[in-house]
Amino acid sequence: ELARTVRELNAHIKGHLGTDCYLAYEITEILSGLLGNLETRTGELKASLAAALKPVRETAKASLSELLEDTKRKAGGLQTLPSDGASIPLVADTMQRLQAMVEFLRPISSIMISLGDGGWKSSSASVGRSADVIPSLSSFDIGADGREIFGHYCLDTIDTLLSTLDQKAKILLRGKSVAGVFLANSVVTVERMIRDSDLGPLLQSRLEVLDQWRKKATAAYTDVCRDLSVYLFDTIHTNRTQRPTSGQAADSASVIKSLSSKDKDKIKEKFSQFNAAFDEMVAKHKSYNMEPDVRSMFGKDIRQKLQPLYDRFWDRYHDIDKGKGKYVKYDKSSIASVFLSLAS
Repeated sequence: ELARTVRELNAHIKGHLGTDCYLAYEITEILSGLLGNLETRTGELKASLAAALKPVRETAKASLSELLEDTKRKAGGLQTLPSDGASIPLVADTMQRLQAMVEFLRPISSIMISLGDGGWKSSSASVGRSADVIPSLSSFDIGADGREIFGHYCLDTIDTLLSTLDQKAKILLRGKSVAGVFLANSVVTVERMIRDSDLGPLLQSRLEVLDQWRKKATAAYTDVCRDLSVYLFDTIHTNRTQRPTSGQAADSASVIKSLSSKDKDKIKEKFSQFNAAFDEMVAKHKSYNMEPDVRSMFGKDIRQKLQPLYDRFWDRYHDIDKGKGKYVKYDKSSIASVFLSLAS
């Protein structure tokens, strides 16, 4: 009767692996515990109980590779992404699944040791290993190995999710900036759901692996800084006698006075072009749906890249319109306020 019930449950689990895989882990733990008790008391029923356990244990093993592939399929099958860069439910759903798996760490630990590190990537994981020995109760000690391997499985899942989403963002979203926002929001969601759950103790020491994704997102988002910085570099040469010594602020009036009419027009154009591009960047920044940590991270990075360049350019050339504001829209104080607002 028990064997029939387990077979029926196993058939149900196979048909609903994404939602009911946890039942396979629980059955594996319960039946393995019973096997352990039989070992210590009597040999009766051991063979039939072991036979009943084997199929559901194989299903539990197969679920690991299947769930990883399911994550990749769902991410790869996305047809649209939020135009404002907001995170999507798939990120939270994937992390919630890993959080739920931690609750079954005892049986999963045993399965992980049986598969070996990375065993979920091979085809053998989906078909099972017939040579597996049915575990005894002692094999369910959650040693460092089982926890370590499960940690690697979690990181593989996260990396698969983020790499697939990154590829989709490049295809579905218009522009590097919004793709960077989307990726950064995803990374922050992953990190928060690790820290705020039982995944924390398992993965806390490995969170540096998210740094590569954070850097990639930041590089994509702040790529616009390269375009803006072009307006703040000049190739205008003034007399050496007009140049300030190192560390000394430029005398803008003297610098402007030394320029030809053509060079003055170039400086005016650079200020105008920068103003337009900067205002557009600020407007887009405010329109994106960013996690607070993402907005702070991007805002600080933009400030570090652009503010020193603008301050230098302003020091040298702000006297180009005699303080009228026709070309020099921002002084150093006002643009500093804008930069600070980007991070909040």
